[in-house]
Amino acid sequence: MRLLTLNGASLLLGLASACSTGIGDGAGQPAYAIPSGALVLKVSVKRVESTGLHPGCGEGCIPFHHWYRYDAEVERVVVGTWDGSRVQFVHLQHGEYIPAVTDDCHVVLVKASPELEAATGASHVAERILSPRFKLDRQVIRAWGDGS
Repeated sequence: MRLLTLNGASLLLGLASACSTGIGDGAGQPAYAIPSGALVLKVSVKRVESTGLHPGCGEGCIPFHHWYRYDAEVERVVVGTWDGSRVQFVHLQHGEYIPAVTDDCHVVLVKASPELEAATGASHVAERILSPRFKLDRQVIRAWGDGS
């Protein structure tokens, strides 16, 4: 935090780090629980594209989140069982992540609903995308015993 004084008035400015997709408990400890039956894969994303699809938000609404489809190379299985060297999944997000975040990341995957799979062609949904570039994400990744 930094305190600035301008013409006798004080302004408190919070200097925040980059937005993280990981979740912590606010005390520096990982608090994210992997959903039952989920897969956790360490991946390198090779291609990302917007599907143009978004959850309905009512008449006159401007959608805030869209489904993005990812094609990634699987580097390691952290939790669960996966046989392939590649994986395709979708993630609901506001905009596309920069490659530095997705070149080396972990994804928590759950099965897509039949409707979403039919609409996007992806059998899995990324419940979370975690990048070692973000402090809270690094803590969660280390807690899984995969600090690479």
